Amino acid sequence: MTLRSSLRWLVAIAALAVWAPTAAAQSIVINEVYYDVAADLAGDANNDGVRGEPEDEFIEIVNTGATAVDISGFTLSDDDGGDFAFPSGTSLAAGQAAVLFGGGTPTGTFGGALVFTDDGSIGSGLGNSGDLIELRNASGGLVASMGYEGAGSDGSATDESLTRDPDLTGAFTAHSGASGAGGALFSPGTQIDGSAFGGGGG
Repeated sequence: MTLRSSLRWLVAIAALAVWAPTAAAQSIVINEVYYDVAADLAGDANNDGVRGEPEDEFIEIVNTGATAVDISGFTLSDDDGGDFAFPSGTSLAAGQAAVLFGGGTPTGTFGGALVFTDDGSIGSGLGNSGDLIELRNASGGLVASMGYEGAGSDGSATDESLTRDPDLTGAFTAHSGASGAGGALFSPGTQIDGSAFGGGGG
């Protein structure tokens, strides 16, 4: 192998090291997405007393691993730009959820989840007819993604969220019909039945 070829390999390997997510980061899953906000206060997912689209839209991620993951600088959004970047010093504990709302003033405990708001909308606003959700690490490497409606095969929902059933490992389904939902339209920061991730109260 020539010196030039060796250098090319080294550059390629270095690039993979920068862009590839760590094993710990790969434990993070997208667990729930609320893109079609129900009418009136029934759609008030951030619990601030105002129904707003896209402010009440949200994405929930959960660390399914056994160790905390530093998600400082990670971005979460649709694929249209305007990504939300998690602030410096943000650590997602083992079994903990983080919820990103489009805006508003989230009120409540949300099962002990980390709660963030975007600048009024998540990306360009989560499209009701389809969108692609992406979580990327601080170097831009893709950690997790899901597409719904016309942008993917992860299901569809009307006036409610899409959630994994069972939580963390299952396929996406409309929230109200998920196991233990009791007809609830969404459950930001908690499991489908309203209990906290990783044990404890919801």
